[in-house]
Amino acid sequence: MQPHAPMAPMGPLDAEQAAWLDALVARHAETARTRMAGLPVCHPDLSVAAVGFARWGAAGDAAHAFSGLLGVLLTPWFMNLVWRPDPATASASGWPVGVSRELALGPQRLGFLGAHEPDLGGFASCSLISPLFQFADQAAALATAQAVVDTLSQDAQEARSAQEAAVAAARIAAAAEPRLPARRSFLLGRTAPASGPRP
Repeated sequence: MQPHAPMAPMGPLDAEQAAWLDALVARHAETARTRMAGLPVCHPDLSVAAVGFARWGAAGDAAHAFSGLLGVLLTPWFMNLVWRPDPATASASGWPVGVSRELALGPQRLGFLGAHEPDLGGFASCSLISPLFQFADQAAALATAQAVVDTLSQDAQEARSAQEAAVAAARIAAAAEPRLPARRSFLLGRTAPASGPRP
């Protein structure tokens, strides 16, 4: 996977992404009820939830090579950032299971581990907290998950705004620069004293 421009939030989920997110939550809720039930690593007062998922993409990426779904998945045994690339994009390929790749989320570069499930397809996750016994209850865990999403989103939007302002300023300067010498020559030509003897 090639390096990409920093991403930022692009808006709410479309219908296909919302359906995938429902399937992700259902898959982990089933795991919590079965394989993970009663294990010491699980917090008994936490349940599976998806927090702050939104569409993210790289600015100026006309081909949508890097766009997808990003948010926090909370379970009784972990809190992870989850990235699911849009299936038709370049970022959906070249990410082997178990291989770590970096995603540029605004000014942050975070490592995500590739995964694949038959009913979910390819996605990747970035571990935030595990286990979760520092949280008193579900509300406290959800608040932390939302704070992670809010911080990433705010930082990414601020970085994109600064980048867009810098690009705009550079364009203005580039457009004005060729005209300055011509204007200076014109003014100096009109005002410069004549050289040589007068009649």
